[in-house]
Amino acid sequence: GARLGNLGNFGIVAGKQKSGKSHVIAAMVAAYVSGKKAMPLGFTGKAPAGRAGVLYFDTEMDAADVCIQLDRITRLSQISDHQIDSVIRMYHLRRFSAPERVKMIDTAIRDHADTCGLFIVDGIRDLMSDINSSTESMIVMSDLMRWTDEYDIHGVVAIHYNKTSENMRGHIGTELANKCQYQIQTEKVPDADMFKMTMPTSRKKGIDGEIGCIVTGK
Repeated sequence: GARLGNLGNFGIVAGKQKSGKSHVIAAMVAAYVSGKKAMPLGFTGKAPAGRAGVLYFDTEMDAADVCIQLDRITRLSQISDHQIDSVIRMYHLRRFSAPERVKMIDTAIRDHADTCGLFIVDGIRDLMSDINSSTESMIVMSDLMRWTDEYDIHGVVAIHYNKTSENMRGHIGTELANKCQYQIQTEKVPDADMFKMTMPTSRKKGIDGEIGCIVTGK
């Protein structure tokens, strides 16, 4: 029942590869566009008046997987394909360079923020050439904070953990942890087709810790 995110802020979905990040983001988007509870994850969303749209920027998946993600959102939202197409703009940015991706995201948010209250960047690491560059990290963080603040929009960004630890990758991971409103961590359950969610970081009192969902990874 706690409010997770609001306009003008951003949150993080982080975890190791194949740990359920895309499933969590799909449920968040589905709840936002439908106004219903997206089961089995339990997110509930409420879009501001006239701003039910979502901008979804994917930098990692191939075109087929982007379509699968859109189908997953449609299924979880329980609304029609036509309704989904009217509120979600999917951007497949894998083929472009980091500077081109940033420019496209900037343009899309500027052009559609009047009808969109949520944007997704999956994954934010691909907005820079060197994940360990402090200069590039600060530039990306400045863009992220400017987008959310100037356009009064909520952002959700996805980032991988390091392979050998539960720390977000690179200098950008450190900056994100310092500035985010909340962080959702996904973790594969060993020897099971399931994953769990926890919240190691939140600026909202009382919602840190175990989120209390364990769901199938399908």
